[in-house]
Amino acid sequence: MKSNTRVAVVLAAGLGQRLNGFSELPKPLVPVSGVSLLERNVESLKAGGVEEIIVVLGHRAEEIQRAAAHLQGVRFVFNPDWQSNSGMSLLAAREAVDGRHFFLVMADHIYSPDVLMGLQAYTPNGHGYLGVDANLETVYDVEGQIKVQLQGDQVVALGRSLEKAQAVDARVALLSARIFEILEGLNNPRVTDAFRVLAAERQLKGHDIGGALWQDVDTPETLRHAEWLLSMYGEDLQPMPRQKESKPFSNPERTLAYVEGILNESDPNHYVLFNPGPVVTSAGVKSALVHHDVCHRDRSFSELMIRLRRKLKRIYRGGPDHEVLLITGSGTSGMEAAISSSIPRDRKLLIVSNGAFGERFEEIAQLHEIDHLVLRYNWGELVRPEDVQTLLEANPDIFAVVMCHHETSVGLMNPVNEVGRIIRDLGRVFIVDAVASLGGEEIDVIRDNIDLCISSANKCLHAISGVAMVCVHRRVWDLIEDVKPRVYYLNLKRYRRYEVGLEQTPFTPAVSNFYALDAACDEYLAPGIGARERNYARLNRWIRAELKAMGFGFYTETGHESHTILTPSVPEGIRFSDMYEEMRKRGFIIYGCKNTLKDKFFQVANMGELSDSQVTCFLGALRLVMAELRRRARETVGLPLMTEVEISPRRALSRS
Repeated sequence: MKSNTRVAVVLAAGLGQRLNGFSELPKPLVPVSGVSLLERNVESLKAGGVEEIIVVLGHRAEEIQRAAAHLQGVRFVFNPDWQSNSGMSLLAAREAVDGRHFFLVMADHIYSPDVLMGLQAYTPNGHGYLGVDANLETVYDVEGQIKVQLQGDQVVALGRSLEKAQAVDARVALLSARIFEILEGLNNPRVTDAFRVLAAERQLKGHDIGGALWQDVDTPETLRHAEWLLSMYGEDLQPMPRQKESKPFSNPERTLAYVEGILNESDPNHYVLFNPGPVVTSAGVKSALVHHDVCHRDRSFSELMIRLRRKLKRIYRGGPDHEVLLITGSGTSGMEAAISSSIPRDRKLLIVSNGAFGERFEEIAQLHEIDHLVLRYNWGELVRPEDVQTLLEANPDIFAVVMCHHETSVGLMNPVNEVGRIIRDLGRVFIVDAVASLGGEEIDVIRDNIDLCISSANKCLHAISGVAMVCVHRRVWDLIEDVKPRVYYLNLKRYRRYEVGLEQTPFTPAVSNFYALDAACDEYLAPGIGARERNYARLNRWIRAELKAMGFGFYTETGHESHTILTPSVPEGIRFSDMYEEMRKRGFIIYGCKNTLKDKFFQVANMGELSDSQVTCFLGALRLVMAELRRRARETVGLPLMTEVEISPRRALSRS
């Protein structure tokens, strides 16, 4: 799991002469909407998960340090060569950075914490990541910015006078200690000079900030624009203009009382869900469903789409070559859209199946008469990447491979990273079902070479059912350009035409569900990329240990089980239906298995907004229920206290 960056360097040593005469204050203390540039930087860094902030001072250093003494988590470093170029100020922070990777930002800059959260997905091992804004039409004073040329995600050139630039430098970078080695070898360098060296070494990648808001403050004009941005989009620069208050048409107290009544936890219809979706949602996500009426063709919905697609791309760990498309429908709508839109009629699809959802892809392919092969394993059997390679090498007419990342029906993780590497090396398309894993298990569409990645709102993202999403690599569109649509509503190319650029949907969406998903993405991103996955793993270990202590066996014990679902055995002499009803009486929902596992195994999911106290209560209730059911079983047929189901080893691989 990639670790979050917790340290940042803020360069605040320069003279800032272009603001001289406009303000008598040193540039870092110039107020923007009543708060100094330096303080805004510190607030944005902390909101982005940074805990240690190193501020490099020079011009009027003592004055700045006194004014900023109240800021927590800030350490000041003095650059005696502050009148030199910016690279010397960065070098002054080398000892404080102490070999760690770090964010680099400029004090004369305002930016949304979203910029930092997007970069948190990377770990710079000897190279760097530069935040770039590829939406040039919205950049204020684009001619005055440092322009960036890209080849894929590689930065190849930087400069103010570059022609044919694809983006501009957004003034936030994620760097390793390698940058200090480069600066030491240059004469009075600017930071941009070191970036050029990294670019020449193919060690600088561009991260598209995806519409996140920012503004450098160098002149009175850019200062006024920064103040306008804050007044329009709020202190956290979220791209949703605040609306003026209007007189409601209904009684707000009555509406709120009604909503509170629905959400009352003492209501007899309130249950804590331990099933694999839909999941328990937070009050914030539920409240996002209650909003002013919105037309899906209005600018306000487009603004929601912009920020929602940007956040989802960060959660997918996508880059500039990825686009996220949103569909109103369950996760299955994303499954059907992905394969029905992408397989040419003269090519084949390889389906890797070791559970119910692998079999669902087979049903979809049969329905749409997509020529396909199935690499079939027994339910719960581990996928072997070498089997995929063997089939691809023997069948050059296979266009794409589809498999589940988390085969939910058995709670098993499939090796998408190893399989993705094979598929990319052989030049095929990789489609992955991450419906039950995005947000709960580690997945990275760049690292894992995933071309189309399907997911759903109502599982590990903790949102409301009814929205599916597909993250698509740019290379796919050229490959499927001539594929004729097999479906009308689920044609991915239609969704791309509407959503990329127009920021609309081709059909009327579930508007409220989109607002709820936006709130859920905020909750996922707030503690940093990977925090939820780590919490899921902790909860899963805890519940697994408690279930074992109660005497439950598990369907698989491969070491590749998911961190979100457990598949325990139903004890001999006890019916799952009785377990379900008794747990439901106590306010907890568990889940029955599918097909041949029905009534022999059940599932306990730790997905959703579950607290430790809810898990504790669930485990306590399960102990009581099992004690009661075992007592009944003993009285009925004289069975022992607990008999585990013996789990037979998985059989050998079969193919069809």
